[in-house]
Amino acid sequence: VLSNSNAMNNLKIFLLRNYGSMKNVGEELRLNEATIRSWCEARPRNMMKYLPEISKQCEATYAEIISEVMERESELNP
Repeated sequence: VLSNSNAMNNLKIFLLRNYGSMKNVGEELRLNEATIRSWCEARPRNMMKYLPEISKQCEATYAEIISEVMERESELNP
C-alpha cells in the first residue's frame, strides 16, 4: 500500500533539499516523476542504482545517501 504522496519522509526531504522539486530530480536523473515517487513511497532501495549520479549532483557521499535509503526502508518494513 502506497502512502499519501504528499506526506513527507526522510527520503523525500533529502531529494527536495538537494534538487528543489521532485520534477527536478526526474529531469536531472532522466527519470519520470512516478519512479521518484515510488522510491519515496514504496521502494527506496531502487534509488541506489543512481548512487553515482545523485552523489555527484548533490555533493553527498554514498554513505549519506545509503543512510537515507536505509532509514526509509526501515520505516516501510519495520
